[in-house]
Formats: sequence, C-alpha cells, structure tokens
Amino acid sequence: AIGLERIGADVLQGCAAQTPQERYLLSYAGAEENVCVSEGVRVVADDAFARCTGVRSVAFPEGLLTVGDGALRWCRQLEKIQLPSTVTYIGDAAFASSRQPLVTIEGAQGYLGDNAFPAGAVLDVKICGRRVKVKLLRAPYRCG
Repeated sequence: AIGLERIGADVLQGCAAQTPQERYLLSYAGAEENVCVSEGVRVVADDAFARCTGVRSVAFPEGLLTVGDGALRWCRQLEKIQLPSTVTYIGDAAFASSRQPLVTIEGAQGYLGDNAFPAGAVLDVKICGRRVKVKLLRAPYRCG
C-alpha cells in the first residue's frame, strides 16, 4: 500500500472538512482563537488554515505526520504553535506571515520547509532529551 503524504491546496474543494476517518484536515473555517486539532489527524493539507486571522494558538495531536505548505500562512495573530514528536514534514511557508510565535516541537526529525516559520519566531525544540530554544533571525540581504 502507498501512503498519502501530502494534499495540495483546493484538491477537494467543496468536500467536508475532514474525511470520515478523520485522518486529513483539509480546511478550517472556524472562529476559535485557541485551536486543538482532533486526535487522529495525520495530515494538515496545504493552506488548510490559510487566512484564519483570528487563530492565536494551535495544538496538533500526537500522531500528526505532515503540516502542508502554507498550512497556517497569513494567520497574523498566531502566537503559539505546539507540534508533536511524530511530525516528520513541515512544509514551505507553513507558518509564514504569522506573528513571532513560540513554537514548541517535541522532536526534531524530518523535513523543515523553506521559510516555514517567520523571522523572530522562537523555536523550543526537544533534541536528544534536552530542550533548546532558538530565535530565528532574518538573514541580511547582500548584493553581488
């Protein structure tokens, strides 16, 4: 069997927000400030939360594997992100354009996409049983 790893933006437009098995979160249109993604979700689709301007924090369940490209892009109020140790793919610009969030990652493994987090974000990562905090800075631009 081949496992589905990613779902692109608008692939299933007009369908229910979650499949019957609750494995794939395709889109979120709620108005909650503090979002706890349901247990059993394994994949958050590309652009699933894009432009959910009222979301301030999001917690993903243990067992989540993939956060798609731009999954929470343009969530300008986003301040706190909790990712479980099971995540192995964080897509390009997954949390771009959010505030300077505190991002808690329970394990460091897999793919971290380009510009996944905005400059100023603080990553609190558990690596080899120790917690490490890193503040992301914008690299200076140099010509020629």
